[in-house]
Amino acid sequence: MKSFKSVLLLSAMALAFVVMSGNALAGITYQLPPIYPPEWWKTPNDLPPDGYTKIEFHCFSTDPNWDATHGPIYPDYGYNGFQSSFDVWGGNGEPPEFGVDIDAPTDPFGGDNKGVSLIDMTNIHKVMYNLDDPSRVKTFYVGMIWYDASANHTGTLTIGCESEGSEVILYAPQNWTDTNTPAWHYSVQTGTIIPQPGVETFTFTFGNGALPWADSVWVGTTCIPEPGTIAMMLFGGLGVVGGVIRKFRR
Repeated sequence: MKSFKSVLLLSAMALAFVVMSGNALAGITYQLPPIYPPEWWKTPNDLPPDGYTKIEFHCFSTDPNWDATHGPIYPDYGYNGFQSSFDVWGGNGEPPEFGVDIDAPTDPFGGDNKGVSLIDMTNIHKVMYNLDDPSRVKTFYVGMIWYDASANHTGTLTIGCESEGSEVILYAPQNWTDTNTPAWHYSVQTGTIIPQPGVETFTFTFGNGALPWADSVWVGTTCIPEPGTIAMMLFGGLGVVGGVIRKFRR
């Protein structure tokens, strides 16, 4: 009986620990995916690494520049399915201060209302170093929560991508604006790079009178077999299915 009571006590303590841990983790932002993530998106919880995907999240509480040796500074996070070199976030000079309170209504997209002013920067860029595999193609997702401090809140954000020696295909950009606080935006750009390069540069260009503050940004890439390989796999699979059907018809 004493042993049974001990087991019950330990079980209760373990349950309490799990509940408290769950409540504590609920407030941790570094494991959050973007608002509308692609199906291949990863977070630090997705282990072991898949060998093909690279993810970065920056909330601009601290300088987002970090490398594979030092890693991200909490609450930023990274997911690397392969050995990465380093990444650079910058542009026309570095912003003077990170983690500044954005003097605005509560961010409706889940940010923390802290970030960096980009008002004096015409554009910024993100250099992404990763797996170099010419037999594959790369698909990417870039999303940013940002605030337009201009009077009419009609500023725009264009997210571009450049990669030397590869073709970049940009899909239709998406931009969500909150109806109650139209100054807040969530802008997303997706696309494909053929063939899979070892490095690409994403550019963020604000226009139409925007006075932007960056709250949070997600940058993710994953490499998949080239279309020809996918087609061969598909037709090969159909051949196998056809052979099985013929066998049963006999």
